Amino acid sequence: MSRFLPLLLAVGLLAGCGTVASGLMSDRELYLFESHSADVDFGMTKMRVQQIMGVPKNRLYEGNQEAWLWCQTSSSPKQADAYLTVYFHQARVAGIHTYGNRAEGTCETFFRRVEWLADPEKSMAARQRRRG
Repeated sequence: MSRFLPLLLAVGLLAGCGTVASGLMSDRELYLFESHSADVDFGMTKMRVQQIMGVPKNRLYEGNQEAWLWCQTSSSPKQADAYLTVYFHQARVAGIHTYGNRAEGTCETFFRRVEWLADPEKSMAARQRRRG
């Protein structure tokens, strides 16, 4: 049994390396990010959104609106970085915008310009997610 132990260890290590090299292990964060961002919904409070997504990477303000921005960098050239912008009006989610980006570098470098909601109350009532 003791002479098979080194062989088992070597196989285990090689299997772990294969997972990381293929990108499956490292893109788990991207999968979780996209899964969590799908849980954000209109009318949620800032506290609830932060419980789901964590602390935003950036916060912007315009009049009575606030936008929180998150992103997750992909380690695979086949996967785009994922982005989420959540717009708040009166401390509640009034707009949700998701998109992707394939440029090289960390995702924080490529946030799109925030397009403020023309009528946040109407947007909240319409409950539309913008993708793209």
